[in-house]
Amino acid sequence: MKKISIFLIILFVSTSISTIFTNSAYASVGEEDITSKIQNILDKYDINEPFSEEDTQLLIKYSSLNNNITYKQNKGEVSILSTSKKYFTGSDRTLALTGYVEYDTSFGKNSWKLYMDAWDTSAIKRNIRAEIKIDCVGIVNFENGSMGKIYNNTVSQASSGKVSYLTLNKTDSFTGLPILVFYYPKATFDGVDLAGEFR
Repeated sequence: MKKISIFLIILFVSTSISTIFTNSAYASVGEEDITSKIQNILDKYDINEPFSEEDTQLLIKYSSLNNNITYKQNKGEVSILSTSKKYFTGSDRTLALTGYVEYDTSFGKNSWKLYMDAWDTSAIKRNIRAEIKIDCVGIVNFENGSMGKIYNNTVSQASSGKVSYLTLNKTDSFTGLPILVFYYPKATFDGVDLAGEFR
């Protein structure tokens, strides 16, 4: 009976979120502000700490309007196989970045290939740091179905001196069952941040 209730909780949450994410009509509305609100919610909690009911509802609401998310539907089956690849770009005057996140999941094992090129189009040499932050949300309490952050990591690459071009090419992985996966790519040029936006 307990196994059935756990399955129903995951199915209910996944189906609810899936229904919201199918509506992309508002994907471009206040993207930067929504991304900031999502990060503020996620940053409030430690790994495996249940979200409040209010923050859970806000997270689901904001997620339906945000392009930084990869939806990973989870119906309690361990034989889920999925691959996705999302591309991002960013530019501001002479600063630019482009890259992608490739996500593979199989039997609860999650792995990422993370790639970014960051450069100054005028070839001015700068201290450059490229990073991609990953946040995964899932069920943290199977008794009541509470959601929380189940994984968080920032993969980065920094120049050893002033350069005009920098490449980040790394991998990351963890074992778990995420329902929501968020990415936040960013490059920093001499202390000036440039965020990547997913296409």
